[in-house]
Amino acid sequence: MELFTECKWPDWDRIVNIVVINGNKALEDINDENTYKIFFLEDGEIDITEGNIKKKISVPYFKILSDKDRISVTHRKPVKISVVYFKPTAIRDEFELKRLESKEFEDTMGQSIYQDYSLIRAFCFGDRKKEYELPIGGVKRFKEIIAHIGKELDEQRDGFWPCRSRSHLFELLYYINYSFIYTENEGLDTKERDYFNETVEYLTEHISEHITLEKLTKELAINRNKLNEIFMEKASTTCMNYFTKMRIDLAKLMLKGTELMIGEIGDRVGYPDPNYFAKVFKQNTGVNPTEYRKSAS
Repeated sequence: MELFTECKWPDWDRIVNIVVINGNKALEDINDENTYKIFFLEDGEIDITEGNIKKKISVPYFKILSDKDRISVTHRKPVKISVVYFKPTAIRDEFELKRLESKEFEDTMGQSIYQDYSLIRAFCFGDRKKEYELPIGGVKRFKEIIAHIGKELDEQRDGFWPCRSRSHLFELLYYINYSFIYTENEGLDTKERDYFNETVEYLTEHISEHITLEKLTKELAINRNKLNEIFMEKASTTCMNYFTKMRIDLAKLMLKGTELMIGEIGDRVGYPDPNYFAKVFKQNTGVNPTEYRKSAS
């Protein structure tokens, strides 16, 4: 099976190294040597064998796989499975597999490249945790983003489909990193760590929505002072400032990694008013979105 998407437009010879496959066929190339994979089990039960270890997996669940990971999957009952296949070069041209395997690569990259590299770093290292149980609230977000990727690749409704499909992949990787990798932290007791992780997970799931501190504390049943105390200890900033940073960081990825309209990017990260998005972006980066895109290109 071809693990890339070809342009359907006449006279436009374009390939995007991303594809979304659903159902039983999704697993046919799960051990492909040229792609990374995000394996999402929405419904059903499976057994996964990796090396000499066999695990019974129930939903909801996802697993990230590198080009070198090898697994076999056995269905225990009817399942709903989606796999996003992508080459790391879909994130950035420099991310060829051979370069990523070089021990010197991580030490020689600049800050801008490292920000992009952080999206896929967990795929590259076998000693990092690579499988996760999704909270019930996270299933909807996971499904939505994967569906957005697949829809853009399939419909190709306008000339921005390559950028837009890549931007949704950025969003999925960003969600995985912020909610399941980045939030694994030390320095907090178990209860506080759980509050921190739960809050970041909630913010990531609702990054495009209007969220107030009042709404957040009510949703998570926590005192606002206590929540900010936890965030000050973990992240040296308040909860809502942290949320703004999350939004701006995602916007930066889309600005430098795609040619999407700035207004669309602002809307995707929770700022439907372009002028307000530009104002908040400049407050947090020192430049407006247009200037940032030019400097990052």
